[in-house]
Amino acid sequence: MPINTDLNVTPYFDDYDEDKKFHKVLFRPSVPIQARELTQLQTILQNQVERFGEHIFKDGSIVKGTSITEQDIYFAKLNDANTSLGN
Repeated sequence: MPINTDLNVTPYFDDYDEDKKFHKVLFRPSVPIQARELTQLQTILQNQVERFGEHIFKDGSIVKGTSITEQDIYFAKLNDANTSLGN
């Protein structure tokens, strides 16, 4: 499920265009990274995760080991089952 928020506005300036058909952002050595470059990387990764999820899961399918208890949930907090690894 893609986000519907326009991120090509202040302060994000996410001008990534999928029609340009690139999935790599190059960084020049000794030059500070720009926030726009990081935002474009996030968009590329989000698109890839969405495509993978749409390919693997049917809309509304339940992930093994889970169940739906309430329909009106606005967020979910997940705790790591193995806390011995640290943060």
